[in-house]
Amino acid sequence: MSNLETDGEKNSSPQLHPKLCKGDVAFTSSDGIMFRLKRETLLECNASVVFQEMLELPEPSGNEVEPDAQCNKQGMDNKAIDMKVDSKVLEGFLGLLITPIPMMPSQSFEDVCSILKLCHKYDVRVEYMDMVRQRISEAASPGPHRFWITLKLASRLDDRSLGKMILSQFNAESLHESYEPHFSKLSFSWQGKINSLCLEHSTEIEVKQGQGRFADSYKYFARPIRRGKWVTLFDNFASDKW
Repeated sequence: MSNLETDGEKNSSPQLHPKLCKGDVAFTSSDGIMFRLKRETLLECNASVVFQEMLELPEPSGNEVEPDAQCNKQGMDNKAIDMKVDSKVLEGFLGLLITPIPMMPSQSFEDVCSILKLCHKYDVRVEYMDMVRQRISEAASPGPHRFWITLKLASRLDDRSLGKMILSQFNAESLHESYEPHFSKLSFSWQGKINSLCLEHSTEIEVKQGQGRFADSYKYFARPIRRGKWVTLFDNFASDKW
């Protein structure tokens, strides 16, 4: 029986995180863990524009968050911010926000991708977000599977800085091998931009079939993948207006 259950009934109150447990700002995870941070710490670090604006608003009278010692009592979590992610992801995200020098704790590839989504949702400052992007970029390098997962995530978030990091790791051969069916999952604007960089100008190609007097041929236009080194191909991917 879980330690959250007593007398046969499940206790619906969230458990307090063992380390991030002191403060007047409460966050809850989807798996029932409550995190508490000090308001002044979040304001001082100023890592999230959304949290900064939220915490700078004056508290309505009579609705102050209860002291730390009261946080496990019934109803004391009614003002907690429901982050809708599991506790591992939330721990990594909150830990990132309160670190004076941006640092990323050890997390799985999937968890770091979820942290990046939170960074976008809560408008985290670029130096913190770049740390998350770098960790994802490093984890995506072993093969095409994670490359496309990351590129599709970057496309959904329209995170062009991450897109540049990921695309710069690829070359003509690896893109050609895994182009289908992943490319069509990117947004139309990303498809157009990547095609404009990775494909040559339209070229007429003639195809011959059969032999002798029964031979036949037809022509079509195609845009072959750009050959050669791609080291600088995506330099302006994040800064171009498109």
